[in-house]
Amino acid sequence: MAKALANSAKTTSSESKQTVTVEVVPAESAKLTAEDQKAIDLINSFSLNIDSAKVQDTKHISMKGSVGLKEEKIPFLFFMDDKGIALQVEGAKQPLYIPQSIEGVTLPDTSELEAGAQS
Repeated sequence: MAKALANSAKTTSSESKQTVTVEVVPAESAKLTAEDQKAIDLINSFSLNIDSAKVQDTKHISMKGSVGLKEEKIPFLFFMDDKGIALQVEGAKQPLYIPQSIEGVTLPDTSELEAGAQS
């Protein structure tokens, strides 16, 4: 029984998609300059579109999507495994890669986050 409960609490693989947007709403009493309004419009045009996110466990994740700002959308690919994190942005000369361990320093263990998300 205990083993069955422990196995049910483990992260299982999943697949999802999501869009995140930002909306800044100034107070009605705020006296905005044209520059302030431009900044708010720029922030409000931001979106993070995840077309496909695949999670095997807390150390194996892949995402495909785009970052939107105004009329522009910049596609990206994101991968994470037990060796490191890779981010490929369309138009970049090469992907950004962060290994799990750099000269003795390791990236944080996400297993505590996993446990917190399940409780």
